[in-house]
Amino acid sequence: MNKENVLVAGANGTTGRIIIDLLKKSNNYNPVAMVRKKEQVEDFEKK
Repeated sequence: MNKENVLVAGANGTTGRIIIDLLKKSNNYNPVAMVRKKEQVEDFEKK
């Protein structure tokens, strides 16, 4: 079964991280993180 992509705006924030974690555990959805600044990408990927 193909997972549906879900764009999470503000993925680097508290609520965004919770949503990303929930979607990662899902069998139906694939989270796509959207962050505001390029510098946040590296920080996001570390966690």
